[in-house]
Amino acid sequence: MKLAAIFRQLRSNLLILLWLPSIFSQSKSFSGNPVIGNKFLNANGLHVFRLRLAHRLASFRRNQLSSGLSKEDLQQYHAQGFILKEDFLPAGLFEKLRQEVFSADWALREMQQGNTITRRVFLDEKGIEKKAPALAKLMQHHPTLKRLIRYVAATGGEPVFCIQAIITSGANANDPQTTPHADTFHPNAKAWLFLQDVADDDGPLCYVEGSHQLSAKRLAWEQQQSLSAAKHANRYHARGSFRASATDLIQMDLQPPKRFVVNKNTLVIADTFGFHGRAISDRPTMRIEIYASLRRNPFAPWTGFHFLSLPWFKHKTGSSYLGILEWLKKCKLGVQPWKKVTRGKIDRLSTPE
Repeated sequence: MKLAAIFRQLRSNLLILLWLPSIFSQSKSFSGNPVIGNKFLNANGLHVFRLRLAHRLASFRRNQLSSGLSKEDLQQYHAQGFILKEDFLPAGLFEKLRQEVFSADWALREMQQGNTITRRVFLDEKGIEKKAPALAKLMQHHPTLKRLIRYVAATGGEPVFCIQAIITSGANANDPQTTPHADTFHPNAKAWLFLQDVADDDGPLCYVEGSHQLSAKRLAWEQQQSLSAAKHANRYHARGSFRASATDLIQMDLQPPKRFVVNKNTLVIADTFGFHGRAISDRPTMRIEIYASLRRNPFAPWTGFHFLSLPWFKHKTGSSYLGILEWLKKCKLGVQPWKKVTRGKIDRLSTPE
């Protein structure tokens, strides 16, 4: 028995050595990583060290990414954690884009959480010019969109663009995305250009203003969470996407989430290290938008050298992203949550069998 215990300890130590390089990566799972989820290491400051370093490097990179952006946009981001721009596109271009999105049949993929379906069309910049020229113009030639996304994400590179529909069949209280949460431990960006008016009972996007800031109280809360996250009952929390209750927000001197009740043609770009989510709705809803995301290794000091910026991938980021997910699934290194469904309209109410 003593020998078996020795071998178990040796095996545990070897696993920790193998996982050590993940400290300086995007890895965030406490339950799936014996180093990141190690209670002793986190009690001695591992998680807080990663947070501090990632956010300092983000500030360094943002200094290189601010050129050409307005003072108003920069101030809005630093104060709130998001940039909101109403009437983002010229009215004529926006209506053409809407017509393109709603009239065409698309290669749809879906993921279900609770009774909420997230439906996406992963977009490549090349290949949609004839089918959706206004959409292609937004992705390829808008003068500030990518620059704003890169600034909020604190990194250069190519965002992944999608057409997205959020569909609930009824009250969505069982949707895990309705709890305010941080996507990960470091700055990153998500963007939504709303193609319809969003009412208060449509399950709107929510964001806790100022929660992107690494305050002393946020650091203390993060430290507290890191000690028990590996065994947390909520699997998303255990995987490093920390959920925050109303009491937690008060503890961090944060206000309740702001609900984005907005008109169509409103753009929101948010740092989703800040707490965000979907509002609970008590009726069936459908919200349709152009969606984009950008996230990279937070410990790289440079803004360039993003693989999706390479000539082979730059104009086909959507299919490249899906290809990476399929490869990770094949190698048993990850999952592919986006299931193929029959081609069709983005706003259809159900998925054909």
